[in-house]
Parts: sequence; C-alpha cells; structure tokens
Amino acid sequence: MKKILKKVFLFIAALISIYAPAQDNKMESVEYVSQPSPGIMQVRSTGYGKNAEICVEEAQRNAFKSLIFRGIAGSPVSGPIISGDITGAEMDKKTQAFFNESVYKKFITHIVQFSKKERTKFGKRVVVDMNIDYKSLIAYFEQTGAVRKFGY
Repeated sequence: MKKILKKVFLFIAALISIYAPAQDNKMESVEYVSQPSPGIMQVRSTGYGKNAEICVEEAQRNAFKSLIFRGIAGSPVSGPIISGDITGAEMDKKTQAFFNESVYKKFITHIVQFSKKERTKFGKRVVVDMNIDYKSLIAYFEQTGAVRKFGY
C-alpha cells in the first residue's frame, strides 16, 4: 500500500510540475540609487514595450506609481505619498490626469538610459536612471488635494 501511495504522489507531483503555469517574470523594478541634491532622488526603473520609446515611457510610469502608491525602500520617500486616506474613486480622479496627461514628466529633472534595449518574451526591455523632484511632487499632490499638508 505504501508503494502505491508513493507512486501516486510522485505521479501527481510530476503532473503539477509539468502543467503548472509559468510565472510571469515581467517585473516593475524600481530601485533607489542616490540623492544628488536636496529634494531630488535618483531611481533606476525598468520598462517593457514594442520599442525603446515605449519602454522608457513605461519605466517612467512605473517609477512614479511605485513612488506615489508604495514608496521606494531606502529612499527619502520610503512610504507612499498617497496613502489609504482617500477612496479608490477619489484617487482615480486625482491621479488620472497625472498619468494620462503626462504631468509626471514635469517632475523628472534628468533621465538617462542605463541599459541597452534587450529582447524578452514580453517585448523589449530598457532600464533607465532618472532624477525625480520628490519635494515638488509632494507639493503638487497637496495642491490637488490628494494628500493633506503636513501638520494639518
């Protein structure tokens, strides 16, 4: 009986390993690099797309989404700029124009492509380094009402 159970278990384990869906390795990688001057942080972000321009655009969006909604570990903004104080519908209204109208580009002070364009199964991949004026970004969200001013 033990031999039969062992064989059945090995058979099921083999089936699961063969037919298990492959994991998605397309990561929104955003890392803190340095702080070149007060109020400015340098981050490294990855973007995927059909061509280099789309990859760079997605890398910029990924960096800002991470900075605004999650924060970037080890950076001056390690927590989210917009926290759970407002509902999803309110947040969508306040951030929709920010991303759809490319307002976020106003807060990029410098950008340089860190890696050459690489082909992956998700399309092309580009890694960029960019400097973000996070002090002005926080002030922008305070003015739009997405974030309460400090001390209020």
